[in-house]
Order: sequence, then structure tokens, then C-alpha cells
Amino acid sequence: MYKRMVRPARKTAGKFAAALAAWVLLIAIPGGCLTAWAGGWSQAEDGTWYYLEEGERAAGWQRIDGIWYCLDGESGAWIPKPSLTFENISYLLANYLTEQNMYQYEEYDVICRLEEDDANTITVSVGYEDRPGYFHTLNTYKISRKSGIADPVIGTDFSLWKEE
Repeated sequence: MYKRMVRPARKTAGKFAAALAAWVLLIAIPGGCLTAWAGGWSQAEDGTWYYLEEGERAAGWQRIDGIWYCLDGESGAWIPKPSLTFENISYLLANYLTEQNMYQYEEYDVICRLEEDDANTITVSVGYEDRPGYFHTLNTYKISRKSGIADPVIGTDFSLWKEE
């Protein structure tokens, strides 16, 4: 099973998108005003965070300013520590690798490959295919479902979940 990782947008585009997302634009129309939403975070009274796009709550995995966020599929609430399934790990690992500036400028798209999945751990390889059926491993990560700690073959352990 493979999951394609998405490369970040160029830094200048990201800065523009971040600036645009921070504002609610008011467009003047004859006889009144129309509100157009550029997108942004909103916190409810109970402390729950939501991302709004055009005034509506976004849901599912969303890439916002170059970072993947898991938003509840029904309510749109941000899930800071999603369950560690292969799909979720692929997004969280992409965030970590982007943050560390690892594998961002490879000739081929970097993908995740599921190696092993049991009740306690998931093992994922990160690599690329230069032709169908030829996977080249860049690194392999053994991830604890309980702690969210990734133990790479090369490098030091790290948490897939950010400390709040």
C-alpha cells in the first residue's frame, strides 16, 4: 500500500496565501456589502478549533499554509492527535519531513509504503519509485500507536504529535 506525499508550495506563494488567509475581505456591491471569506482559523467558546473556508467548516485532511491538519469529518473540529492509521501517519510524517526540510527536492515524488501493521506499531518506509515496481527506500520508521513516537532506522526518535 502506497500513499503519495505532497511537496510544499514555494515559500513566496505560502507567504502570500498566509497573508490572504488571515483577512476577511469585504466586497462593496450596490445596495450593501457582501462578505467573502479567504479562510482562517476560528475557536469556539469550548476551545475547539475549526478552519473556515468561505464561511463553512472544512473537514478531513486539509493542507493549510503547507501543514496537514486532521479535521473531524462531520463537525470539522481540529483533531491534534489523530489515531495512528497508515493514512494518518502518512500526513503526519509528511509534516515532520517538511518541517525538517527532508526529501523536499527529490527528482521523484516521495511516497510512503506500509511495511508492517500490528496492534502496537506501524512500520512505514519513505522512498520513491523511478519506474513501476522499483521502490527505493530513503528511510524506514517504526511508529508506536500508543505514544506517537517514530523510531527511524537513520536518525533520532521524534513525536508525530506536536506538543500543545
